[in-house]
Amino acid sequence: MLSLADDGNHSMIRRSQFVILIHIFISQGANLDAVLEKYSFDLDDLSSIPSYVPFAVELEIMEEAWKESIDPYVVYRHSVAPDLHRYGPVYSLVQAASTLRAGLGALIQYENLYITYFDIQLHIIDQWAYLSFQINNADLKPHRQFNEFITSSYTNLIRGAAGVDWVPEEVYFSHQQPEELKPSEDFFGSPVYYGAQTNLIVFDAKTLDVAMPNSNHIIFSIAKEDLEQGINDCCRGNRFTNQVASAILDFYHNQEPEDPKLPITRVAEMLHSNTKNLQRKLLANKVSYSGLLSYCRFLLAIHYLIHTEQTVTTISDRLGYTERSSFERAFRRSTLLTPSQFRKTHCI
Repeated sequence: MLSLADDGNHSMIRRSQFVILIHIFISQGANLDAVLEKYSFDLDDLSSIPSYVPFAVELEIMEEAWKESIDPYVVYRHSVAPDLHRYGPVYSLVQAASTLRAGLGALIQYENLYITYFDIQLHIIDQWAYLSFQINNADLKPHRQFNEFITSSYTNLIRGAAGVDWVPEEVYFSHQQPEELKPSEDFFGSPVYYGAQTNLIVFDAKTLDVAMPNSNHIIFSIAKEDLEQGINDCCRGNRFTNQVASAILDFYHNQEPEDPKLPITRVAEMLHSNTKNLQRKLLANKVSYSGLLSYCRFLLAIHYLIHTEQTVTTISDRLGYTERSSFERAFRRSTLLTPSQFRKTHCI
């Protein structure tokens, strides 16, 4: 069965991926001797490096490399190439999928199953896809490098199917705006916003139907069966979190309820559960209902502001805010802009 080393929270990376990343940093001019010596790693003797390396060590290596003023996106282009090799054990699963939707869905399942420090969700609202990356580890949230790495990884995965010239509609990062914006804008080829509630890629949902270049239904069926068995054995809570988020989005976007307020009791009823059980499952996955509700409102607010002509007041009412000013404050916390300012940066 597909698996990663069990370190208690699965926050490990493979030696091969770790060594490749080090060589890329060194080739770009980084001096990593001090960090390698600290952990007694010898690149000429791979037996000195464990088969699985704690992610904290990789993060330390990345931070040391960034001190050398290396352009991070040069590294991302090399280490997260569109050929999808970075995904190791799910390489065949993603490559063999019939469409990007199937391959991306399988990868999201896999990473949510085995990696606990972030949660990935994909939601379709009308004709737009919203691919978000929620960091669950407080130690990782401030790190620009990690946010950029995972977002770049999925961008290049999409480019592996849709073509190297593919660009998203827009990209959002949860970290604050860096001094130099050009590398990000050059890499993504689309507007990039900072200080958002979550890391997010927005793109045309039709892209999900693009055929994968190396589709093989036999290999995909075998690999997917293995993955699903792992999900059944592991029983992680990410699937439930995604179900709750989908229920919230459906409530606000499709049902157009007379009472736009959404207490947790109502969501529990929609999922044929009860409040205590819903809270317990979310807590087991380190997610709060209020945080998930805020996240879903944020996605829908972006969608309505960019892709519809609804007024700010209408959007505020539709998302269950008692006052427009409450909506504006919440939105500004997520984007550093008021809804009206945000809308002005986009063409409807």
